[in-house]
Amino acid sequence: MKRLNVSFIFAAVLFSSHSLADTFTATQECPYAQRIKQLSAKGLPTLDVGTTYQTLTYNNAAKDFVRIRIDGSGDKWTKTDCGTVKENDTVKANGDGAKTKSKKYSRSDNKHVVGQFDYYKLALSYSPEFCLVKGKNQPQCSREWIVHGLWPQYNKGYPGNCDVPANMVDKINKKEIFAFMPSDYLISHEWKKHGTCSGLSRSEYYDFTGQLWNSLSLPDLSSGTFSQGEIRQAVIDKNPRLKANMIELACDEGSGPKNTLDEIRLCFSKEGIAEACTEMERSCGKNVKVREL
Repeated sequence: MKRLNVSFIFAAVLFSSHSLADTFTATQECPYAQRIKQLSAKGLPTLDVGTTYQTLTYNNAAKDFVRIRIDGSGDKWTKTDCGTVKENDTVKANGDGAKTKSKKYSRSDNKHVVGQFDYYKLALSYSPEFCLVKGKNQPQCSREWIVHGLWPQYNKGYPGNCDVPANMVDKINKKEIFAFMPSDYLISHEWKKHGTCSGLSRSEYYDFTGQLWNSLSLPDLSSGTFSQGEIRQAVIDKNPRLKANMIELACDEGSGPKNTLDEIRLCFSKEGIAEACTEMERSCGKNVKVREL
């Protein structure tokens, strides 16, 4: 096998949020906002004292801020010391809590509820194969890789097309998004099908996707036929913390020849930490053909 020049570099933690609590009960009328840096603004809506909210994540290990789900407003940040956290029947104040077990979901027991999923798959489209099939005038053909999408996943299956409040469909910076997803169609489609289930606003969803993208140095693949193990091992050699079960290969996504590499998909926790995929696509054969433009 000709050596694949692969250098994936992952950020160890993109969102430092470790122990997820079950509930957060407000004890003060503190403001909440879409982003932490907005919490100092005037005129923000405030927590209802005595109301219990579902908690989603913390901003760092010190747990200075907590992200909670507010009915009718979506997922927002507030100060952790503005309430009491309850974790696994243990009450902890000011963000000091024990680790909880994450729920595992599946398509059969979930009804596509916003924010209810287990992990993400970051799908990276291999442009040479895409452009050989779809035509060389496609926007992505000037680069070897783009992001196809960031997909919330259940333990088995995945949610799609979740209903979100209008305020979660906020403004996005397409110029920044085009750096990794150069397609108006993809930007619209991926948000509607996948992003709406993430629990993030549209801008946060694409900010998070961009952070994952920017943490990667993508492979410069040479043409040839390689085993799945060789492709995965080339990634692992550069990233010793990764394992084969964190890397999914996808073939035959379009109408091109059979068993050609179309995508590499990487699995991440909700916090952006690489982790095992619980369900793998089986579209690639034992040996995979890599084509060049």
